[in-house]
Amino acid sequence: MVSSNRADYGLLEPLMKQLISEKEINFGLIVTGSHLLKKFGFTFNDIDPKIQRKALAKIKVLESTSKTTMIKNTGYLIEKFSSIFKRLKPDLVIILGDRYEIFSAATSCHLLQIPLTHIHGGEVTSGALDDGFRHSITKFSDLHFTSSVAHRKRVIQLGEQPRKVFNVGPMVLDNFLNLKFLSKTALRKKLKISRAKKDFIVCFHPETIGNKNNLETLNNLIIKIKEYKDYNFIFTASNNDPGGEKLNSAIKKNVKIYDNFYFYDSLGSQLYYSLLHCCDGLIGNSSSGIIESPLFQKFSLNIGSRQEGREKTRYTIDCGISEAQIQRGLKNLFSKPNKVIKSKIKYESPSKLILNKLKEKLFGKLEKNKSFHDLKT
Repeated sequence: MVSSNRADYGLLEPLMKQLISEKEINFGLIVTGSHLLKKFGFTFNDIDPKIQRKALAKIKVLESTSKTTMIKNTGYLIEKFSSIFKRLKPDLVIILGDRYEIFSAATSCHLLQIPLTHIHGGEVTSGALDDGFRHSITKFSDLHFTSSVAHRKRVIQLGEQPRKVFNVGPMVLDNFLNLKFLSKTALRKKLKISRAKKDFIVCFHPETIGNKNNLETLNNLIIKIKEYKDYNFIFTASNNDPGGEKLNSAIKKNVKIYDNFYFYDSLGSQLYYSLLHCCDGLIGNSSSGIIESPLFQKFSLNIGSRQEGREKTRYTIDCGISEAQIQRGLKNLFSKPNKVIKSKIKYESPSKLILNKLKEKLFGKLEKNKSFHDLKT
């Protein structure tokens, strides 16, 4: 399995633990991306010790978030993954998502004809480079596990055989089902957050398609939220994407100015989901506001077009990037009631569904040869 950052690890951790517990399966992990970068919290340290011990290789990339560096890293990663895969000779590689690091691993598997399993394919994020990476990974992959029926249909639309595409639901469900949430009091003490009228998580990442001025959009947001001095705004670090460093620097600068602003490089699964469980909403342009917030019955303000194309629920409030548009969006968000979840909804575990299907396919000799599935017109 390959993990490149805190986001994919948080979703894959339950599956990793299940794979480790299977005697018939020899599990190994390859770590790369922001997991190994100090500027992005060196999140390898946040990986569960049992899983850390299964790390077979670490591939450190250049730390800059420029597009030139991304191109250099992609070429370097393809070479390194290929070398590692040749040495390890895996029967199957498992990846999740749509980042260039994951694309590099998928490219190596394709060139070496190593069976590949992709999780969370078929999704759309029109405001980011992710779409091209994600759909390319789909074409390189042999088994697919999607987060919704619509996403399964889209993977099949890309020419994948329906018998190899399975809808298991969003991977975050496993965290939602099994995690022990910290109380609000325990969270405040752990994160050193002062009491406030309301608490909001802020997750803001670069839009990587077009010539969007991400810093200007972030500044527009900060101009508006700084007016709410009786609310706490808890920022998490931006992704290791082009422009991410500048956004993090701007956030840290404002955290020093405003007492109700907080910044964390990485919270880890328990702290982040506990915070989402008891906060009053989420602000930014992260997929967390689209996929995870609704599971906790929390409203989110989705700024700009980064998540354009994703399936959304009534818990998502879309707004533009200008000060006026953000102000209207914030007023809408702040007027929403904060519902406390009294009982958890029953879901099937995506990790268990994936594990059962993997065991069936692995021990049934997974075929690498692919044929294009044409849709009837």
